[in-house]
Amino acid sequence: MPDQPLPDVASTVRFAPDVIVRQVGDEALALKLTTEAAYSLNETAARVALLIADGLSVNVIVERLAVEYRQPTDLVSREVHRLIEDFRAKGLIEPAHESPPP
Repeated sequence: MPDQPLPDVASTVRFAPDVIVRQVGDEALALKLTTEAAYSLNETAARVALLIADGLSVNVIVERLAVEYRQPTDLVSREVHRLIEDFRAKGLIEPAHESPPP
């Protein structure tokens, strides 16, 4: 999975079947069950994770965060894509159009 290209802004990603994300206050914890890896997500990363879990496309996530944080869309887009790449490199997410393995 880590060698897949980044999603374009109109695409949707989802958490891998072996990943659990739980919100803890303003932050979140992502657990990858197959590797027993745990990742602490700061407030912004937790917000992105919740929007991914809601099934929103990357462009909708960017638009929402730009409004919520009152930041330029291009800046938010770069940061969201950087975070998505980090999630992807850790095996936490996958393109939403793929079926999970049996």
